[in-house]
Amino acid sequence: MSFNVFFWCVVIFNAGQAVWCLNAAIEIINGHDATASSVPYLAYVKLQSGEEDWFCGGSLISQNYVLTSANCTYRAENFTVVLGAYDISSSNESTRQVFTGTRDSIIQHERYFADVFLNDIALIKLSQAAVINDAVQIIPLTSGGDPNLEGQNATISGWGTTDGFDEYPAVLLNGDVTVSNISVCEHIYIDLIQRDKQFCTINDDIGVSICDGDFGGPLAINGTLYGVQSFIIPYCYIGFPSVYTKLSFYLEWIAKNSDVSLQ
Repeated sequence: MSFNVFFWCVVIFNAGQAVWCLNAAIEIINGHDATASSVPYLAYVKLQSGEEDWFCGGSLISQNYVLTSANCTYRAENFTVVLGAYDISSSNESTRQVFTGTRDSIIQHERYFADVFLNDIALIKLSQAAVINDAVQIIPLTSGGDPNLEGQNATISGWGTTDGFDEYPAVLLNGDVTVSNISVCEHIYIDLIQRDKQFCTINDDIGVSICDGDFGGPLAINGTLYGVQSFIIPYCYIGFPSVYTKLSFYLEWIAKNSDVSLQ
């Protein structure tokens, strides 16, 4: 199965000079193969607008809702959500649950600004309740407050590109990352970073990062969802930080627009 991935960019200026163009489509660079059903909350999200289609990640946060990125959904007219997948190239996985829907079932943050990735969060309402089993499970959300995540080890997951261009894995990949000081993001991405709404990870030694195809996917710490994969520099170069939407800021918005109850 092939997909025509949609790309666009944001040009960053410093002292009046264009520094680079941020690629708005994102995968796991230098990740490792996951095992089947090891990330049971992960959703594969295919979206379509006219003749264009692209794919992203998502997280099952209740039997009826998948949490993803507004960057992923804002142009979509239709979607397909696949739960319980591992080898996305296979059509014979008995663990899969497939849901389809239209724009009416996408709830995007009302103050999402695509040009600066602000409030990059969205919900997808499933056409029917997901069946919870070994391969499909709900991931709990971080609790309230603004936790200091710096130095925390985390896991990212997805089917995104592995070379920053057009190499996509068939099986699910995981990546081990560490939450970095937000000042690292601010130095690289200048005015795109808002400390209360975003955080970032960087792994200079191994170069693990998100990339094209991972938008909307999870960043989990000890089995709890803390972030939504948002953006990175084009081609996902080693040494540049990956940026995530900070869920602790959006808990009330999630509760208001879904059936998730805050703890």
